[in-house]
Amino acid sequence: KNRADFANYKRESLARSERPSVKDRNLSRLIDSLYRKDAKYGVNGSTASAVRYELSSGKPVGGKCHSQKAKTTITALEAWIKQNPNAARTDVAAARNTIADLRAALEGK
Repeated sequence: KNRADFANYKRESLARSERPSVKDRNLSRLIDSLYRKDAKYGVNGSTASAVRYELSSGKPVGGKCHSQKAKTTITALEAWIKQNPNAARTDVAAARNTIADLRAALEGK
């Protein structure tokens, strides 16, 4: 039970977290594309928040469905991790956490 509780805690924490700070310019562009400061829906203005809202309400955010953007960005983040084996550990962690948040959102969690 403790593992499941921790996994839920981590997933919920990621869903509420602000935009991660990263050093790599390319990773920063990917992360920036996922956040809007003027977002009207969701907790933190992230694409993951938009996906969660869309799945729970059945309505697109801003006239757009964000699920495809989430899937495309997961692929791009995974590619960035593979292409940057010597990247800062904090950048890799930010990329992995972002992937986990996007996947959880797509699963309705």
